[in-house]
Amino acid sequence: NSAGSWTAATMSTSSAITYIAEAPSNGNIVYAATSGGSFIKSTDGAVNFSTMTAPLAGARVSTIVVHPTDANTVFAAIGVFSGSPSRHVYKSTDGASTWTSITGNLPDIPVTAMVIDPTAPTTTIMIGTDLGVYITRDGGATWTPFNNGLPLTAIHDLKYNASTGALVAATHGRGVWRAFPIVPRTIAYDFNGDGTRSEKHTSELQSLAYLVCRLLLEKK
Repeated sequence: NSAGSWTAATMSTSSAITYIAEAPSNGNIVYAATSGGSFIKSTDGAVNFSTMTAPLAGARVSTIVVHPTDANTVFAAIGVFSGSPSRHVYKSTDGASTWTSITGNLPDIPVTAMVIDPTAPTTTIMIGTDLGVYITRDGGATWTPFNNGLPLTAIHDLKYNASTGALVAATHGRGVWRAFPIVPRTIAYDFNGDGTRSEKHTSELQSLAYLVCRLLLEKK
């Protein structure tokens, strides 16, 4: 009822809930993590919770992301130093019964935020860390820093707009930053006004926008 009233879940925990995520494809499936390192799951809309296998035993989960169409595929990030080998991003395909590390070549730094591209939810993943943003386009096998122009600082939150490909990062003390586009796309539009729609890659559009800006500046 739009938060007009609240009902407590029946499961009590000995530590604070640090993150909670509902499956977009099934509102009855809810995942949550606690500050004590536990990972819990509800299959009845957060009325009852059961303890599941934690991604990394005893480590605090900082963020949880559920696949947009598969409620059993869930990603979790570790918000503390893990030691060697680095273990910071995990994936489960069986509803948090078992986990696989997809940390790849990530350094041992806490991961504080995570978003996925809903058009490629098992391959394109973006994370915020204590040292900026990283991205993978191969499901976590390899990670690349995505910090061009971004202050090298802790990232507190990430938001991704799938329709525009824009990634927004909230930083620690350095404001909010936006990268556009994060994922290359093809756009169909009547670019010259002749009634015919043509396709252009977003990288082309960026180049066109740059040229237009240069021309406008040169005319001043």
